[in-house]
Amino acid sequence: NTLSFDSLWAFALALNETATILKETNESLANFSYNNTRIRKLIYSSLSNLTFDGISGRVAFVNGDRTGDIELSQYQVSKNPNRSIVVGLYSSKDDVVYFNRTNFIQWPGGRIPVGSVTVIVRNLTVSVPVFVVFCTLSLVGILTAMYFLYFNTSNRHVRAIKMSSPNMNNILVLGCIMCYISLIIYGLDAGLVNSDAIKISCIAYGWVLCFGFTLSFGALFSKTWRVYRIYSTGYKKRIIIRDKKLVLWIVVLAIIDTLLLVLWMHLDPVQLQVVESQGQALPNDNPDVRYRYKSVICFNKQKAIWLGIIYGYKFLFLLFGAFLAWETRNVHIRELNDSRYIGMSVYNVFVISAIGALLNEFVVATPSVKYVIISILTLLGTTITLCLVFVPKVRRWKSDPDGKVEISRTRIGHIDNRTTIADAHASQLESPASDNLIEDYQKSSSNT
Repeated sequence: NTLSFDSLWAFALALNETATILKETNESLANFSYNNTRIRKLIYSSLSNLTFDGISGRVAFVNGDRTGDIELSQYQVSKNPNRSIVVGLYSSKDDVVYFNRTNFIQWPGGRIPVGSVTVIVRNLTVSVPVFVVFCTLSLVGILTAMYFLYFNTSNRHVRAIKMSSPNMNNILVLGCIMCYISLIIYGLDAGLVNSDAIKISCIAYGWVLCFGFTLSFGALFSKTWRVYRIYSTGYKKRIIIRDKKLVLWIVVLAIIDTLLLVLWMHLDPVQLQVVESQGQALPNDNPDVRYRYKSVICFNKQKAIWLGIIYGYKFLFLLFGAFLAWETRNVHIRELNDSRYIGMSVYNVFVISAIGALLNEFVVATPSVKYVIISILTLLGTTITLCLVFVPKVRRWKSDPDGKVEISRTRIGHIDNRTTIADAHASQLESPASDNLIEDYQKSSSNT
């Protein structure tokens, strides 16, 4: 047995080295006893420092263990299913592994296995190209709204524009611009700004979008409410509703929004939460690599409750607008009657808002996909509302710059009036003395 022989030979060499050391102090191995710790330590030290080439290979010891050459073997079924094949040798002398040049190591799949799985963390953020595309679309929407604002302001003395409450239309345009701006704010996440800015953008997005909605539909419904109030009297009395009163109603709605948002931010402040997915391997990729996706989101403990309150409040607001549109549907003065467009706007915004709320809260998607969905829905709702209000006015202005209006029939409830505005009454409709041209029309109709 080669190992036994090398073991005895190693012990003999250690004793020989110990005897030489003891001879220097006039001692010998004959003085050895189990109580003599000095000779015992000398034998252990000589054995630990021993190195020689034995029959079984190189012999050396580290901490009492032999560190000789190590044979590397592998079972290779394709060559010999019943016996291992030597594929390499580790030399302790050279501290090198020598591989067999005829029998190579075979790895399953031809890939060297790893000792542990490599985890790569990837940040999920809104894609920069996607953000740029929708920022561009938002800017196009803002420029379009600014054109309508310029058109409405520069032509405010034209009868077709003057009778449609230009001041309310300006507020509507400002609200739509805020909705467009909210999309730019919504896309600011960890890929573009730091954590402090993310928190601010989450708060700013909710405020800007909420106020944009209130200004847009508050202005639209306010001027329709004025038409409803005046025409529902059946010309029995003169009702004066100035723009200042309508603006006051919009301010009240904005105050309600402010109170709700301030209470939300105070009682349930926004927090940043890091969401990480479990490690998963990609198809057709290295199976020893796992990818973990991380995203930073804004989180509120009672978010569902607060959103339910705001959505409910806005839903009642839309129902009120739908009621006004229905009640003023028989006002056949095109400059005054926006009921059809209001109904279309309410329907579109309700459907789009419902889809957006459900997708935003319950659909699990990457930040880019969610941003695309919310942006498309917001762009559609805002642009449709803006175009439904202003495109007919632009077309009307181009086809009839002088603003000659003929009213063939006006009916509210049980009131049935047939009136034609004569040229003699045109000066009253275009008079800048009143900011409410509906009252001027009512006065001219009663005189007729």
